[in-house]
Amino acid sequence: MLWKPALVAGVFLFFSTIIGPAVPKILHIEIVRVINNRRVFIQKCCSGTPGDCNSTTTPFKQISLLTTKRRAIISTRIVSSSSSKKTIVETTTPPPTTVEATTTTVSTTSTTITTPTNTPPCLPHTCVTQLSLLDASNYINILNYDFSGNWWTAGSNVRTSDYFIWCMNQPVMNVSSDIKFLPGQPDNWQNNEHCMEMVVGTDTPPDNIPMNDVPCDTSYQTRYVCETQAAGCTFPECPTVPCLPDASKLSNSQSWQSNSDGVFRSACGRQYFISKVGKNWNDAQTECCKYGKQLLSVESFQELSCLAAMNKVQLKDTTNFYWTSGTNNGFGCEFTYGFCGSRTLLYQNFTNWQSAMPDNPLTERCLDMKMAIDPTQMTFNDQKCTDIRNFICEGSQPDCSPTCPSKSTCVKQDNFFNSKGELLDAFNYGRYASGTDKTYLFYAQAKVSWAEAFNFCCTLGMDLLSIATDQEMQDIFNLNNNNILLEYNSNFWTSGTQLNCNFHFNYCSTGTTFFLNDTKWNTDQPDNINELQWCVYSHFGTAASYSQSAAFIDDAPCSDLNNFICQTPKMCTSVPCYDYNCTVDPTKAAQVTAMSAAGWYGASVWTSGTDVGVGCLNKFGWCPSGILTTSELRWGAGEPNGPYSENCLNLEVYRGDSSATTFNDMDCSKSIRFLCEQPLEI
Repeated sequence: MLWKPALVAGVFLFFSTIIGPAVPKILHIEIVRVINNRRVFIQKCCSGTPGDCNSTTTPFKQISLLTTKRRAIISTRIVSSSSSKKTIVETTTPPPTTVEATTTTVSTTSTTITTPTNTPPCLPHTCVTQLSLLDASNYINILNYDFSGNWWTAGSNVRTSDYFIWCMNQPVMNVSSDIKFLPGQPDNWQNNEHCMEMVVGTDTPPDNIPMNDVPCDTSYQTRYVCETQAAGCTFPECPTVPCLPDASKLSNSQSWQSNSDGVFRSACGRQYFISKVGKNWNDAQTECCKYGKQLLSVESFQELSCLAAMNKVQLKDTTNFYWTSGTNNGFGCEFTYGFCGSRTLLYQNFTNWQSAMPDNPLTERCLDMKMAIDPTQMTFNDQKCTDIRNFICEGSQPDCSPTCPSKSTCVKQDNFFNSKGELLDAFNYGRYASGTDKTYLFYAQAKVSWAEAFNFCCTLGMDLLSIATDQEMQDIFNLNNNNILLEYNSNFWTSGTQLNCNFHFNYCSTGTTFFLNDTKWNTDQPDNINELQWCVYSHFGTAASYSQSAAFIDDAPCSDLNNFICQTPKMCTSVPCYDYNCTVDPTKAAQVTAMSAAGWYGASVWTSGTDVGVGCLNKFGWCPSGILTTSELRWGAGEPNGPYSENCLNLEVYRGDSSATTFNDMDCSKSIRFLCEQPLEI
């Protein structure tokens, strides 16, 4: 059923001065308004002839409009006034408010309540209640019903011909002077109009409900309105569902471990469990309890905004509907919505209803929510509580932290280093580039898993890459893009991970947190598809200029095979040299001493120079001191010219021409003569 805007406007005119909540549910009598502590609703008050019903437990009676500030919901049954009066329950005792919503039976003891004989102003009548009428199917949703027209009231002047009284009030009361009649009425035409009807919609408020006198007997029939005593509905009825926490699911919640039934997400400082399986409304609440949580309560638009922001990055769900703990359960609570999880009413100025909803407050008494990435599009709808929906649980849980490899497992390979702690044979492990305050090792010889990359960097005394800022991302791009020795177009592992803590990212090398809104993420990433993409890689390619397509980060399964980048704060200030245990050979020492400066011929000889060191490419130094060469070093034409292949320094000697003697880089594995030196003894 849908709302009818024009019709609602008409009803509003009638109820424009009325404000009031509703009451808890009793039996199956629904669609209720409570005004001035009276419950008014569409109901065939009683039915049939005296004695044909079996219960008098339902305290409803025909409406008495003491003032225009009354609400009513209407029966479609057309009866005469006398017939209607014969089916009225004569009692003003408020009904019990603790009967469960599932109650479907009432006492079968036959009881008849008769109007006391000491009430002569009104016609005598007998009222019984018919069980078959105590069902919501007999009531009409006023929002979908044309309220205009004629309706019986309890007004009568059968015994008081010069004025009208309300027969259903105890004690009987006169119709007040603010109740207006149609022009020229009452006229008691043919001395046969002693009962009072209201005629709705003949004018504008407050004159749109005038009265008219009409015959009381079966010669005139129309619809009627019933009312009863009632307290207000302060909050809908929430079901009592079994709450049995499940140890395994509690553990999932505490460790933020998603499972096949759903995933855990963080937003607004709370933990949410978003189910992948459907349940009815009651079962969804039971399932939330197993995780130590409650079915979702949306207490503010801010919370909707948090959920939308989380969904935009983490779930990207724009189609599914999820149960919330929202309901209007309870007799008289049809238009009072509250969240059972938080015991809060629908927040003030709530506007997130789905179009034309709620549309059936009688039978669709539970609220679901459509997920969206825009909080204004996260709309609510009333549904049958027995429908199957996914659901969202929420609760408090200390935030998780991603799991990083233990520092104790990081073992530096001592035999890779000299006694100064400098890495030897550094060029065996990849190619280097130095930025402002870091040196990066690009390992592209093979592709390995994230854990292997992390451990490999550790063995070299380095850390797997952590990209602290956007500027660092751009710097690494420029180092790769502008260096002919690099120019990679590849994925490289970083130390970033969200392992065991969905969408909470840390760089394990530095402990630095980075976030979902980090501008380095690739488009629509991260997404952790199927809860498998726990590790973060970087991509660097070549391009005319820095852009997201050429440099970005993304999440992927940790078992994927990628290249990787190690980093170290060390810059090249000296070259690493091997530790030599030098034993002097006296014979060879004597030969050196006897050498004459004369008789040198042109030759290529080794020196101790090398550039094999972290970040030392083309920065040569002398061993064993490691001191870097100066700018006065005379290089041969076009030298050095063999980076990563010619990393040792030789001297090209030309006899008798010192100006022609130059240095050259050469493959360290070559076999040539060498030149030794020692300080002179003076």
